[in-house]
Amino acid sequence: MAKIEEPTIDIMLFVDKEKRRVLFAEADKDFVDVLFGWLTLPLGTTVRLLNKQSPMGCLDQVYSSVEVLSTDYFQTKACKGMLLAPLNAASGHCCQLKINIDDTKKGAVYICRDTSCSASVGDCRFSSAPGAVCKCGKGMQYAGDRPENHGNLAPAGEDADSGVFANGCFKFIITDDLIVAPASTSLMMSLFQRFGVRDPATLEKTVIQLNSQKITILLGRSLTSKQSLTGIYFDSPIDCDAVDLFVLSEKFIPLGSMIKTYCHRPLKGCVDNLYKSIYGSAKGCAASSASRPVVLLTLADV
Repeated sequence: MAKIEEPTIDIMLFVDKEKRRVLFAEADKDFVDVLFGWLTLPLGTTVRLLNKQSPMGCLDQVYSSVEVLSTDYFQTKACKGMLLAPLNAASGHCCQLKINIDDTKKGAVYICRDTSCSASVGDCRFSSAPGAVCKCGKGMQYAGDRPENHGNLAPAGEDADSGVFANGCFKFIITDDLIVAPASTSLMMSLFQRFGVRDPATLEKTVIQLNSQKITILLGRSLTSKQSLTGIYFDSPIDCDAVDLFVLSEKFIPLGSMIKTYCHRPLKGCVDNLYKSIYGSAKGCAASSASRPVVLLTLADV
């Protein structure tokens, strides 16, 4: 049986070898979609993906506490499962990403099969969490899986190459600190000037392939460093002492919501630049389809 190859995403890096620094990257919608998709990740998922070694204050300990607590201390068994594997409200969009690092099981549906269920019509008689209990007090049972792309198919006549969050017709520039903007000669020239590059020909152009493991590592670096692409390319150690992200709320909210809530405070990392890019340097680059909107900012209010 042939081995299924893991998907990868190619990005071109502009590298100053002498200073051991990546100035910026050039990439298409696939990479930008992945970066923007980070903002929809529940914080509990981010902690899990980073093996409870995230730089987000004491949230790792909150997650570990949920793991070790007996189900007797939760309203239902399903409550513990929901906290440890929270669902992404944008999972219908993120399942279309070329590389989706969120491996949370999303498609299962559990329902109350009691035909004489005493729950009122307005009460939810279905759930996405195993072990859920119906309003009538009976346990819900597995009823099947939802199609992953349900409700997110491109309308007739729409460009099939359109992105999930980003407009597919653009090439993008992504700086070392993850500011995203449409690619242009003028932008490149301004970046060369910013970094003191007199002769762009001295820079090395290198294409690297990112798989899910490297993208997860990049996510971790984006929370701790302003030089996330440099760290990936040169495999620089992460300075844990530099991490000063404040103690976060114990809510398992989307990462974008955390950035929005604390945007007035300085961060050591650069993931906040992704959030700012949507209304700033990358404004106008969103996919136009109503079925695939840029939901990052509205999700931050969930």
